[in-house]
Amino acid sequence: MTAPHERAPDGRPQLPATTEAPGPLLRLVHDQRLAFVLVGGLNTLLSFAAFVLFSRITSLWGGDLAVLGAQLIAIPVAFVLHRTFVFRVTGHVLRDLGRFVLVNAIPITVNLAVLPVLTTVLGWPVLLSQIGFTLVWVISSYFLHRGFSFRRTTAEREAE
Repeated sequence: MTAPHERAPDGRPQLPATTEAPGPLLRLVHDQRLAFVLVGGLNTLLSFAAFVLFSRITSLWGGDLAVLGAQLIAIPVAFVLHRTFVFRVTGHVLRDLGRFVLVNAIPITVNLAVLPVLTTVLGWPVLLSQIGFTLVWVISSYFLHRGFSFRRTTAEREAE
């Protein structure tokens, strides 16, 4: 497999190699970035639905409790889906999970700081504020998960 910095025959940068053959999703869409968007989109819908549910149950801390509740559902689902359908890696489950949670702690922490400011201080609607924040995070998370959460060195790929 090629290193991430090498170029494909069409000139596009190669994506990091995976340790297994492409799964059904990658065989269908042929592009890891598109697979990431599809899986992330599904997980974002799940997360947003959980956020809406939790925000209806409680308004404690200006929506913060709803953010945390939604993430408790979304992170494990996202880990399994991305590991299985997008990055197709094996081994190192606990290391990958730890990295995945660490990467996802970034937006949770920032979201907890930003959402009350947007809703309480600026008076923006909570759902609109959460949609905006989520869109910004989706783009950032692809690069962090590809390069950190599910990264495999050449030696690790060859050993598997």
